[in-house]
Amino acid sequence: MARVCFGRWVCEVEDALLDAARPRCSDAPFLVEEGRPRLRLRRLADLGEGARPFQTGQPSLGAVRVEEDGLATDAPLELLPAELALRALFQLAILRQGGLCLHAAGVAFGEEAVVALGISGAGKSTLSRLCVQSGRAALLSDEVVALLPDGLVCGSPFRSEPDLPATRTEARLHAFLLLEKGQVESISPVRPAALVAPLLGQVFQGEGGTGLSLGAATLPRLGGLMAPVPGFRLTFRKDPAVAGFLDEWMHGLTPSRG
Repeated sequence: MARVCFGRWVCEVEDALLDAARPRCSDAPFLVEEGRPRLRLRRLADLGEGARPFQTGQPSLGAVRVEEDGLATDAPLELLPAELALRALFQLAILRQGGLCLHAAGVAFGEEAVVALGISGAGKSTLSRLCVQSGRAALLSDEVVALLPDGLVCGSPFRSEPDLPATRTEARLHAFLLLEKGQVESISPVRPAALVAPLLGQVFQGEGGTGLSLGAATLPRLGGLMAPVPGFRLTFRKDPAVAGFLDEWMHGLTPSRG
């Protein structure tokens, strides 16, 4: 069994599942040697009662059952099912730490980070790549980040692009960014009420009854996590200069525009 660090918790995962998911997961930064495992992910041939499919209508991807000490799955040792099993473990670990998982990009500039939101094609991976290429930022993930109740955001091993490996870096959350492509970099504040729908739409939810969803408790938890963090709309070009723009803005400088 391999040990991975998800948020602040150490979890155990069967080596075969990690191996199968590796082409789409940069697990190496999350592997640890020490720490008492809080959760484990194991494979069983028969899950019995309480199992739910990863995706309704696609039983070939396997199913999962939430247990007190982790997850059991019958996922085949193939790329997508193994990744779904690993994502389920990450989601469970973050939920039990009082946080939430978001389909979003996280980029850290020193000890502070921004979380970029948007529908597919909004520019999350583009912004991630530009910031990494600039050498001024560390990528938490361009695919999945976790918000923790102490105001930190942490990365995950998941990625949407093969050239954007994630890191285990954690940083204090400076701001949420709603992305918009344009001809020049600019940033403007967004009312908290205008952030709720974009954030709620990117919160990871599980099938009902799996234990991977908070149900009606999702919105109150999200409200608590987002309350101290401001939101902004970032307009940016496809140019690494956006990294310098964000870095200067986050550190209280007047950002230069290209």
